[in-house]
Parts: sequence; C-alpha cells; structure tokens
Amino acid sequence: MASERGHSAAAGEILRTGRECTRRSVGLVVLSFLIGSVAVAAGAEPGVGDGSAVTVTTSPAAGESAGLGGGERGQALRASLSLPDLPDSAATSRTDIHRSRPAIDGQFDGKTIFTLHAAFHLAQEELRATDSCRALFTRLGADGLAILDGIVYSQNEVVEARRKCGQGIAAFTQVRGNQVRLCPFFATLGTSGGATVLIHEALHSAGLTERPPDPSAMTALEITRMVAKNCGR
Repeated sequence: MASERGHSAAAGEILRTGRECTRRSVGLVVLSFLIGSVAVAAGAEPGVGDGSAVTVTTSPAAGESAGLGGGERGQALRASLSLPDLPDSAATSRTDIHRSRPAIDGQFDGKTIFTLHAAFHLAQEELRATDSCRALFTRLGADGLAILDGIVYSQNEVVEARRKCGQGIAAFTQVRGNQVRLCPFFATLGTSGGATVLIHEALHSAGLTERPPDPSAMTALEITRMVAKNCGR
C-alpha cells in the first residue's frame, strides 16, 4: 500500500505528464455501443434483467462470439460496419479474449465510471501494443492483461480508506490483492492519467512492493514514472 506523501507526488506527476487519449478511448466505447446496437437489431437475445440495462449475447454454438465474431451472421454484421472479416476459428477461440470492461463492486458517479472504462481500455491497449509495458509484469512472473482481468474496482467505504483519499490519492491496493479502491481524485485524471494509475495498481496486484513500507522498493512516484516511461505516456 502506498504512502500518502508518495501517492500525492505520484498524482501530481500524472497530471503533469499525462497525455490525453480520450478521443481514442471514447471511440472504443462508442464502437462497442454501435456493435451492441447492430447485434440487437440482428436478433440477438437481450440478457435477463430489470429493463434498465441490456446485455447482448449470441450463442457460441451458432459460430459467433459475444461481440461480432465469425459465422455468417458475424461476417454480415462486420461487413455492414466496414470492419475486416474474421475467420470462423476466431469465434470459438477464447484464449486471446480478455475482459471488455472493468469489474466494479459498488456504485460510482458517472464521471468516475467514464474515466474508469476509458482508462481500462487504454491500459489494455498499451499492454497489448508495448513490449516494455508487458515486461513490467513478466519480470514479476505475471501477465499484465490477466492481472487487469482479475482486479475488482471498488469505492472506499471504511474510515481508513476515506482518510487516505483525503490526501490526494487516486487509488490504492494491497500487494497481491485483487481489489483496487478508487478515490474521488481518480475521476480528475483523465484517460491517460487514469490508465497510468490502473497499471500502477495492477503491478502491486502482481506482487510489486513500494517504499514505504518496503525499504528496498521504489517509491510511488518512481513506480508512476516507470509506468509512464514504459507504457507509452
């Protein structure tokens, strides 16, 4: 868990050096929405719920993935959106498919939700595209994308957590823990700064320690600078 002073300095570094990638991440979110809309129009069955939200699903037995996938229907949908065709094998292979949205426990305000989703997509993109970013995790014996998949983002409800959030901290977690607690400050960082925080905390989930309390580890600011340098920002 990071020190308050270290995290405050790291937050300042994020705001100073973060490169806004909101347009690219918003494009991903809008594309996902359009894909879901086309799938509903094509006859995909909505998920069971109270009507406030719809989850679009298709049957793997029909040769389609949960998005567009392969198969005749999938290829037709991709053609209508001017997207490249996928082989049918891509519809049934799940080995390279990771979580499409962050796992959330509890309720956040709209600004935090938007920042979290956009930052999560950008963090995934950087891990897929940048060798040096993936190497931050592989040297810990971990897969960065798999670590992101396993993290649950939650609010800070206990008194101690609220105190930490009051020190200008964006997020924190326990080493090797899978729960990252987000503070209100996280929503002010934007997409690029938010992605830096998510990768920073994911490294702690993968086993990276921090000074304090580990006297031989990097400080929160040093970890943030390392992420910014190696993950494209």
